[in-house]
Amino acid sequence: LGPRPLMKPHIIAGPQNISAGLHRSVVLECLAEGNPHPLVSWSRADSKPIDVSGARVLGNGNLIISAVKAQHSGTYLCRATTPGTRNYTIAAGNLTVL
Repeated sequence: LGPRPLMKPHIIAGPQNISAGLHRSVVLECLAEGNPHPLVSWSRADSKPIDVSGARVLGNGNLIISAVKAQHSGTYLCRATTPGTRNYTIAAGNLTVL
């Protein structure tokens, strides 16, 4: 078997549009593949910081927000980037806090 061919990043499962009640936990999914394996990062469409109170990225690329607050509402962007390149792909999902 030779080396695997290079493959641009591809998001297999991106974040869904979800609604959550206050103080609930939510997980925004971002499953990406590529060769080399893409790096997953998260941002918000409104450029507000994402790591406010209780949001963290898990090792598998998913974003978990524990104890959602009103300010967590918004559009979240998952970006899968090929390491060392500018090749990337983006998926977006909307979080509505009820």
